[in-house]
Amino acid sequence: MLTKPLADKTKMLKETPEGVDTMCKAIEENNKRILKNKEIEIAVNLIRTGMMSYSVIAECTGLAVEEVEKLAETLNHSA
Repeated sequence: MLTKPLADKTKMLKETPEGVDTMCKAIEENNKRILKNKEIEIAVNLIRTGMMSYSVIAECTGLAVEEVEKLAETLNHSA
């Protein structure tokens, strides 16, 4: 490691129960963000096709109908 503080923090995150717990929580939160972004990306693509109702898009993506409607508004798209 280039600096002692960075080396110490890295060691703590890798080798202590508290550090491992912190890293696991951070990874879990990151995975949730990635999944949410993917749901939104799919919904946007489906909205753009205009082939499905917002309720069907919501059901397919796991988003709330209100979220799908807001996405459609931002895309200036109507059902």
